[in-house]
Amino acid sequence: MSSELDIIIVANGSAAPDLSRLLSSIERQHCSGVDVRVVTNNCTDTTIECLRAFPWAPRLDFGANIGYGGAVNRAILEGDHSALWLIACNCDLEFPAGSLQAMKHALGAAACDVGCIAPMLLDPPERGGGIQPSVGEFPSLAGLLLGRLRPRRTRKYRPAPATAGDVPWATGACLALRRSAFAEVGGFDDDMFLDYEDTDLCKRLADQGWRTRFEPSWKVMHRSPNAQRPPDPARQVHTRQSLVRYLARHRPRWEVFVLGLLLRSTLAVHRSSHPFAPSWRAALDTQRQLRGRPAS
Repeated sequence: MSSELDIIIVANGSAAPDLSRLLSSIERQHCSGVDVRVVTNNCTDTTIECLRAFPWAPRLDFGANIGYGGAVNRAILEGDHSALWLIACNCDLEFPAGSLQAMKHALGAAACDVGCIAPMLLDPPERGGGIQPSVGEFPSLAGLLLGRLRPRRTRKYRPAPATAGDVPWATGACLALRRSAFAEVGGFDDDMFLDYEDTDLCKRLADQGWRTRFEPSWKVMHRSPNAQRPPDPARQVHTRQSLVRYLARHRPRWEVFVLGLLLRSTLAVHRSSHPFAPSWRAALDTQRQLRGRPAS
């Protein structure tokens, strides 16, 4: 069945409350021409059970947690869907009243060379409802090192524009993607299990002449951005592996070499029992594999 818009929601673990809020916010807007699918990436039984209340949002499960980008890629291949645009999003979102109509208006008005549109992300009311950092410059080794001097919440980002305009990249928490552009660049990198898959996608779109657009009239509430959570050593393994893959694909070889030196130095001065030691080792292993050649 054809639709005007496909929404692909990726849920992981114990996501029942978040998923229920998001699907309820979509349902309340009675927005026609929207097809919704939910990928359950290693979700709990409670999360899966909550979907019974939303029979119009079919569940896709690929038998294992295949990462955010991999889940979106696989979901797009499932079924016969012909929408020109798709939205890839986390489940910890809510679409305020009128949000989907604002988004559809932005998609309809998009220039033919816009491949990606990002909304303005807002904190929930209990945290003040302020604007979340959600766009940034493309990473470089120098930029990453200087970023260590900034607060973790804003380290990757620059202030969101006050008006609509082009940006280098926007967080993958919620992105509208032109299907033809997404297909042209091969979708997300399946090997970036978590983090930097959004930055990498926007960079590959830019390299092919597609623009990423920030649209503040399209507002989405985001409850649990990673930058506001305590650092998670297990997540950092995937984050640092993805960062190395990004640098190997898009940056000069010497940056990847220097990164390897920094990782070895970091491991040398810290105990092997340090919580982040596994992530440093994983990043160094990835650097050794990819040094001197583009990431596949």
